Amino acid sequence: MPGIGVMPGWLNGPTLTEAPDAVQAIAWHPTQARCTVGLVGGEVLDWDLEDLVLRPRRAHEEGLLALIWSPSGDRLATAGQDGVVRVWHHDGHLLATLTQQTAWIHALAWSSDGGWLAVGSGRYLELWDLRATEAVCVARKGPHASTISDITWLPAKAGVAVAAYGGVTIWPSPESGSIGSQLKGLLFASDGEASRHLPFKGSLLKLAVSPDGRFYATGNQDGTVHLWYATSGQDLEMDGYATKVRELAWDPRSRFIATGGSEDVTIWDMRGRGPAGSKPLVLEGHEAFVTALDCQPVGDLLASCGRDGRVCFWRPMRGPDLRGRELQGMLKLGEPAVGVSWRPDGKQLVAAGQDGRLLTVRVNR
Repeated sequence: MPGIGVMPGWLNGPTLTEAPDAVQAIAWHPTQARCTVGLVGGEVLDWDLEDLVLRPRRAHEEGLLALIWSPSGDRLATAGQDGVVRVWHHDGHLLATLTQQTAWIHALAWSSDGGWLAVGSGRYLELWDLRATEAVCVARKGPHASTISDITWLPAKAGVAVAAYGGVTIWPSPESGSIGSQLKGLLFASDGEASRHLPFKGSLLKLAVSPDGRFYATGNQDGTVHLWYATSGQDLEMDGYATKVRELAWDPRSRFIATGGSEDVTIWDMRGRGPAGSKPLVLEGHEAFVTALDCQPVGDLLASCGRDGRVCFWRPMRGPDLRGRELQGMLKLGEPAVGVSWRPDGKQLVAAGQDGRLLTVRVNR
């Protein structure tokens, strides 16, 4: 059993399972009590959280780097160091192999309707149409200034946002033809198509767009978090982090953004005009750098994990205000933690350790 630091009554049944290799990625099925775990050696584990059985299968001959379920849960996309993207049926059989590049593939993103898959293949963005029986690559955009570090689709099919060295580039949705009036004054031509560029002098590691589409946030190599207002393009920077920032998590109501980059979790208030001129809420509960953050999709909990092996639970909101500094619950994984992820209904959480230890816990609030 995992060690228990602070165990409130609403945390139930923490259990440990051992994976055969170090964990690289975690992806919950959108509707089932089922989680897929990607291992650094190229295997994926289909994990039924009802019976806690791990069912391994080979996905890539070289290291796996990314995996993501489609919004409906009918397909799983995986990618890795072999430059291959594979799309799997939910029952595990292979549907398609999308690309064979020499570059490692770090980033995948499904469109909200599951019809399109965005792939970060080295310095290029590939947009794949998966609506028909045969997958078709309809666009290959780039080269960007560096290897693409992250990709996300914008709300309402407003485009695809790409993070790389030098800033965030927004490409039109393949069905839209143009991003539209929201980009007025910020358009420039590239290969005959409009895109938007949000400049930053440095390397972007993580990209997170607020659920309401108002803000673009990035965690950066230089120990900063950068924020752009979607409508105007105005930007601001939050600095003072102890190390590079890879950990960003938006509250599902877009009320706050949680950031790592140190031993503490830093919470920025996004109410009104955003965090300009404000002081953040700092959550102190880890004894080593934070490695992952995730906000409960349904509920008010924030989960964090760190190199100290702790999995911490917080409630930053108290009524309408950000003032919840107290640690709500804490479990000890027994090895440095590398990932934490909520089930889409908010009722269950999985945390992963660097040597393959998997912790699962149920939440009754």
